[in-house]
Amino acid sequence: MTAFAPCERVVVGSLDDQHVDRVVRRLPAQSTVVVDAQTLPDVLVHIDDELTVAKDLTGSPVSIGSTNQVRGWIRRLSPAAWDHGAVIGSRRAAELAAQLACLGLILRDPMIEWLTPIDTQLSSENKMLQARAARAAQIPSPTAIIGGSPEYLESRLGLQAVVKPLGPGNYEEAGTQHVVYTQAVTTNSLSRLCTLNPPFLTQKLVHAERHLRIVTVAERTWGAALPANGLPLDWRSSDAGHSSFVPYDLTPGEVDSAQRIARQLGVRYSAQDWLYTVDGEATFIDLNPGGQWLFLPAKVAEEITVELAEWLGAST
Repeated sequence: MTAFAPCERVVVGSLDDQHVDRVVRRLPAQSTVVVDAQTLPDVLVHIDDELTVAKDLTGSPVSIGSTNQVRGWIRRLSPAAWDHGAVIGSRRAAELAAQLACLGLILRDPMIEWLTPIDTQLSSENKMLQARAARAAQIPSPTAIIGGSPEYLESRLGLQAVVKPLGPGNYEEAGTQHVVYTQAVTTNSLSRLCTLNPPFLTQKLVHAERHLRIVTVAERTWGAALPANGLPLDWRSSDAGHSSFVPYDLTPGEVDSAQRIARQLGVRYSAQDWLYTVDGEATFIDLNPGGQWLFLPAKVAEEITVELAEWLGAST
């Protein structure tokens, strides 16, 4: 059998993604494989019953998991628009599913130590599982409900509630991209909505004094704050919200809470959304196991980038 140089790190994502690009710039091109479902046909050499051979960033074939332990980080399985327009049950949909199945062989290679394993990453995206994890970790978080009558929702959530999608928060329709932002509604108005088809998550409305974005990479934690005054309920719907975060020194208790919810869900990278209520309590809202960080203050964003690269073995 042909002997190949060993791969030392795998990044799942696209080099067109600024987050992937920033991390990969700090890694040696040799022995680093960057791949996702879209680029798999160009990067993969072959997979057999012993090992996987792929091209590193120099274009040279390297073996994954044959003689050494590999580290891996999953940013995104495919670009956002990769499967747009594919009709369920069509030939194109079958082709895309086959590419994802092939990528899954790399994602589940036992010789790769993932920052967060794929199955854990996928399950941890579920907002109800996040709410249950917060309760199990005894971390303050708004009451969360799927379904329920307006009377039940009012008894648990009060007169107002927050509604957010349980599944993807964006979709394409008639060639236009749409984002489904978190919205505040009165609980009695939910009688005119069906929150089970498709399922939506309803949460108790919590009034924020400021928002926190907390990022964890393994055992390290960073924070940034955004004053809530003048911003909509979902700060992502405001352009100003993406450029107004400032560095924030987390308290030891906040660091501990962020790490506890990450451990409860099994994720070693997380972009978490918290808020300070008008009563001064830090409250966990949700997290993204592959979320963005480059919109945070430059020093914070750079430290996160460096930590990810160093975890992958930038110094080797």
